[in-house]
Amino acid sequence: MWAAGGLFFLSATGLTWSTYTGANIGDLREALGQSTPSVTATVGSGHEGHGSMAGRDMSGMDMGSHSGARSDVGLDAVLKTARAEGLSDPVEIVPPADSCSAYVVRQIQRSRPEKQDSIAVDPATGKVTDVLRFSDYPVLAKLTRWGIDAHTGTLFGLGNQVPVYVLVPCVAVVAVVGYYVPLLGIPLAGFLAVDIVLGGVTRRRTGLAHA
Repeated sequence: MWAAGGLFFLSATGLTWSTYTGANIGDLREALGQSTPSVTATVGSGHEGHGSMAGRDMSGMDMGSHSGARSDVGLDAVLKTARAEGLSDPVEIVPPADSCSAYVVRQIQRSRPEKQDSIAVDPATGKVTDVLRFSDYPVLAKLTRWGIDAHTGTLFGLGNQVPVYVLVPCVAVVAVVGYYVPLLGIPLAGFLAVDIVLGGVTRRRTGLAHA
């Protein structure tokens, strides 16, 4: 019975990963305003004030300071900023995709979902441009995250992995036994049918003998 309950749990928590059912669940969550949020990684390009120079003669100006790439505070400074915002190890740092993007630092420790915070850091100034706390996630977004982590055996560490490891072979046994149970019932049904027929024949012969 508990194996069947475990199978139901794995099926339910795995629905969000499926192609069609997962898409439908995602649409439902979006309609309810329960989608998983993401940190905003867009920053200014740093050239907003250059528009007023259009049309001017800049032939005599030294453009050497603009020939290089945009300044970048570097990974160490970004990590230091993340630490100041309370993001502890392990973290993942995603570099800017282009000149209008920020560094994204997110916690990736799945055994503690409530610590999956993320921030965006301006690569030019090192300042935080956006903060997203897991505590601010919608309820369904949190449940989805917890369900996925429980399904993969990472939610509670070893205490989550051992039941999953025990459940997998039990589910396999239940599946095999469930397939063969109808086949095992066929000989029994045949035996009962033969017994009924032979019993009827015997009673008929006994009646004829007494007549």
